[in-house]
Amino acid sequence: MVESFSVGEQTLVAGRIDSASNSVITAFTVASISLIIYGVFYPGLINFDTAEMLNQAMLGYCRDWHSPTLVLIWRALNLVVPGPASLLGLGLLLFSASALYLARWSTVRLFPCLAIVALLCFWPPLLDALVVVGKDQLFITCLMLFIALSLTTLQKGRLTGATLLWLIPLLFVAGGVRQDSAVLLTPTLFLLYRLPRGRSLSSWGWKMAGAMAVISVVAAFAAVKISNRFVARAEREFPFQTTQVHDLAGIAVRTDHALIPSYADPGFDAIAVKGRYTPRTGDTLMFFPGQPNLQITNLKERADELQSLWTGAVLRYPRAYLQHRLASFIYLLGIEQPLSYQLYQLDTDLTMHAAYPLLTNVNIGNPDNATIAYYRKSVIPALETTPMFRGYAYDLVIILEIGLALWRRSPRDRLIVAIGCGALLHQSLLFFVSPAALFRYLYPSILTCLVMTILTLTRNDASRGRAT
Repeated sequence: MVESFSVGEQTLVAGRIDSASNSVITAFTVASISLIIYGVFYPGLINFDTAEMLNQAMLGYCRDWHSPTLVLIWRALNLVVPGPASLLGLGLLLFSASALYLARWSTVRLFPCLAIVALLCFWPPLLDALVVVGKDQLFITCLMLFIALSLTTLQKGRLTGATLLWLIPLLFVAGGVRQDSAVLLTPTLFLLYRLPRGRSLSSWGWKMAGAMAVISVVAAFAAVKISNRFVARAEREFPFQTTQVHDLAGIAVRTDHALIPSYADPGFDAIAVKGRYTPRTGDTLMFFPGQPNLQITNLKERADELQSLWTGAVLRYPRAYLQHRLASFIYLLGIEQPLSYQLYQLDTDLTMHAAYPLLTNVNIGNPDNATIAYYRKSVIPALETTPMFRGYAYDLVIILEIGLALWRRSPRDRLIVAIGCGALLHQSLLFFVSPAALFRYLYPSILTCLVMTILTLTRNDASRGRAT
């Protein structure tokens, strides 16, 4: 039992003070965390994918290889501050605000509340996601907002109309930024629709909740497709071909069959495939300088040929296909020693200036200061070999916490199970579709793991209120 007593108009409860001054301290500290990150990494790190989307936003066209939705968002932000700085600030603001909501929901004490926010913002893999401006940054921000809305629904015991008004556009943005968010969010949507219904496993409540969750995701993604086609007018570029090329090479080296489309460069043969194939990535097959490649195509007839060849190979050699996917997934989880560039990004990719000369006129530069230098040269090298940068470590924690939550079975544990199952489902999708073993694909699982741990360890505070 937590002791409490009154002092004037304030109430002291186990080290917390419900007062306006404490609310100001909390808000000021969280704002300071966001401003520190913004100041250190200003104007934000950029990779080649982000440069392509920013270039599209500035020139007024869209292609569907990356995210037409993000291009549309960036067009609006460029009216305020051209370049990556606006999206860097927006992402930090929304993420830290959602993290604060989670912290206030989890604990009644001020300092643990602030520690939770600092943990989520400064955890190195998530910090990398927040400061490398682009799809992954906006995606984990959407996931953090989604978790905050889920906590609100759990607290109220039902999904309200006000929450739905936030949830619908959030699903649209998440689906537009990363299409694989469907499997990540569906289990939690199922829980949110399930809350006000009966508890019997055989009741119609389960079926209706599941149907509504699926309908919500399908509707959001249909809206994204319509937006890409008619609002953004995105040109088709067949982005799945990178995975297909990688899969064909993986099957070819295991079966000694030449699975090469007719449009490959002269000299790109079975010998070249065997010499350049690696489970880590398919880039060595498509972007190898000075050598014949199987180049990316924007022509529908070539994309159809690749699709037909890939489908036939997978159906004819399922064992070789699964062996290749397993090898790539093992690298993704870090069970095999990963490469540093696949774990994090600490520099802006300045090679893009040759491809996108227009970007030299906007606020793009490589953040360079003493803090970043120390972080690059001392902190990250010391951490990259630890479980912090190994996907399997997060999976083990997620599985253990799902098991603990299933044993405890409180309302909070239902949310832990839902978001944990979403993370594992997301990884099961990555097993089949990821084009490379890039650690950034696991950012949603990392954020989910930290949130689950916070909810598990602070469970005794939740019923007693929120930090001020």
